[in-house]
Amino acid sequence: MKLDNFKELLLKKSENNKGLQVLIKHIKDDYLLDYVVESLEKMAQAFSKKNPNAALLDFGANMDEHTEPDMFRDALSHHASHYKAALKDNNKPLANKHAHQIFKMMHMADKLTRDGLNDHSNNKLRVEAVHPMPWERSAYTTTNDQGKFKTDTKGWAAHTRGSNPSYDFLSGAPHEAYKKEVKTHGHNKAYPLEHMKVNDEYINVEDIKSPGKFEPHSFDKHPIMSNFTRSPKDHDSMKQDDYLKQLDGFNSTDMNSYYDMAEAKGKNIKNKGMSAPVHGDIAGLDLTDSHQPQKAEAVSPEQKLPDQAPSLQDIKAKLAAIKGNK
Repeated sequence: MKLDNFKELLLKKSENNKGLQVLIKHIKDDYLLDYVVESLEKMAQAFSKKNPNAALLDFGANMDEHTEPDMFRDALSHHASHYKAALKDNNKPLANKHAHQIFKMMHMADKLTRDGLNDHSNNKLRVEAVHPMPWERSAYTTTNDQGKFKTDTKGWAAHTRGSNPSYDFLSGAPHEAYKKEVKTHGHNKAYPLEHMKVNDEYINVEDIKSPGKFEPHSFDKHPIMSNFTRSPKDHDSMKQDDYLKQLDGFNSTDMNSYYDMAEAKGKNIKNKGMSAPVHGDIAGLDLTDSHQPQKAEAVSPEQKLPDQAPSLQDIKAKLAAIKGNK
């Protein structure tokens, strides 16, 4: 379908809104194309989340209501503690490795429990965290060949970006483009890692001395962590059989090691309340309105639009109205 045909469809859907029709007629093709592509990408992400593969379904269906969630929480606590220690030593490569594991774990939990339709853990795994996109957005401010700013945030799936992704953005303030979202939760400084919860209990971020090298957690070796990102189509019966074999090996070795560690350290994953902030205090994003809005003048729908093209945010709001008027 050509963009002209797509515009005609939009005009037909908005026939009861003359002002919106004027906007659609005069919108530049590149703005419209950017919006359409972004919408399709979000649809593809949503479709993927609604279709976890057989390994992830098996993990959710067969987990014990305490064992895997407790292990998951302890793993988040481990990586958050080591991440904080590495930052204190100014060892950013090591901090990035632990942040990478946190994002990977959160991505797995997100695919398992937050697809908007089903909780494939049957409410046995409940993970709460502030969404990282407002902070991640600050990492992508370079421009492409057309001079447009890159805003391709991935959220928890950012761990899939390249072989050694940087998580330096967690130490900074969220991007102003997400001011409305940030206002809803109030976290306008560095990312609040200490606010993460698993099954209603905060993770435990301990003040430890960094060993100077990456120390994995037992849960990192769980076969679900190397199988959950695969699409249902790519995760065939042979791969599922391989996953189940890996799971048997994990349960007979690494799971026992985890139990021994938990018992030795007294880590029965009891709630200790919220830990101290992981990141140092910084100047936060200003959440106040920078200026008072001017009173809009009445404009006839038939009047010519100003020479300056509308922002992509305005276009999104207008196009979203089409769906609401169906």
